[in-house]
Amino acid sequence: AARGDYAVCVCEPDGRAPECRRLTDELDDLVTRLKGADSPPQVSSRMQQATFREDVMVAWYPGSQRARYLRHTDRDRQAVLTTLLYLNDDWGDEDGGKLRLFWPGTADVRAEIAPVSNRLVLFWPDESNPHEVLTTFRDRLTMVVWYTDGAASFVAHGLAKLAPERAGVSG
Repeated sequence: AARGDYAVCVCEPDGRAPECRRLTDELDDLVTRLKGADSPPQVSSRMQQATFREDVMVAWYPGSQRARYLRHTDRDRQAVLTTLLYLNDDWGDEDGGKLRLFWPGTADVRAEIAPVSNRLVLFWPDESNPHEVLTTFRDRLTMVVWYTDGAASFVAHGLAKLAPERAGVSG
């Protein structure tokens, strides 16, 4: 299978995870600042497309199953920014589970990032950043938030992504 993780989406407000609101508030503030004049022009211009934040997805990669996620991009989501917050205390190299980013159109590795607790990773989710999660040898938890082009997402998915409860879609 391409994916070996289990995921649950957390909507606001959600009594199961009240701290998620703090994460999304901070991310929204960061995205707003990245859209501003103090950001490099190539960043702020791309960030203007980030008009909608999806619900938080919590992804669990079970170490006992040697879970991983094969190479992919997040483009089919109409995402313009992928954000990852890692929740893994005392993570070591022997635990595996690194995020591997590739140079576009090649098998050459651009970066490998360990899922260390409280590390925030942001990247463009298009073909410029194909990525995968390497095999994990212990349980790996990540909070994922995608920022999308709201208009493009609505055209592609209707209310199913923008307002799932109104569209009759359940978690």
